Amino acid sequence: MPTYPTSPPLPDFSAGVHGLNIRAPEALGISSPRSRVQTLEMASTTIRTDRVGLAVLATRKTGTTVEEFRRHWAEVHGPLVASIEIVKKNILKYEQAYPNAELSAGLKAGGANVPSLDWDGMTIFEAESYAKITLQSDEFKKIAGPDADTFLNATEMRFIPLDLITVVDH
Repeated sequence: MPTYPTSPPLPDFSAGVHGLNIRAPEALGISSPRSRVQTLEMASTTIRTDRVGLAVLATRKTGTTVEEFRRHWAEVHGPLVASIEIVKKNILKYEQAYPNAELSAGLKAGGANVPSLDWDGMTIFEAESYAKITLQSDEFKKIAGPDADTFLNATEMRFIPLDLITVVDH
């Protein structure tokens, strides 16, 4: 059974929101190939016409723990969604994200305006057009719907259409 990483130590928020003491990733115990200085390719700052996004905020079903929710979403539902033919055909990118309550609390304690974490996970889909984001297709509903009903609270899901601007692209 995989384990899910715990949050890295919090940065020093004592200087307040505008004077955050931001340390290098290595100082926070984060090792990443992106932690080294890299040359960034700056892209256009106009809304992309080749790609749109859809963020979906999801809450877990009553009686489901955070760990159960994350495990099922990552290990069962994610691969199930990725296996659907219409998703393979239309979705360019499918990501799952989870709120970091510890870091959010630290930001809030430092004076940052942190929104309520009344959701348990976020999906971000990217496709060439909103029409290609296939959540309402019969195939998607038939395959992903029954599984979603086992761990998601469908009535609490929130959908956020996203027009994208790429500012930095490594």
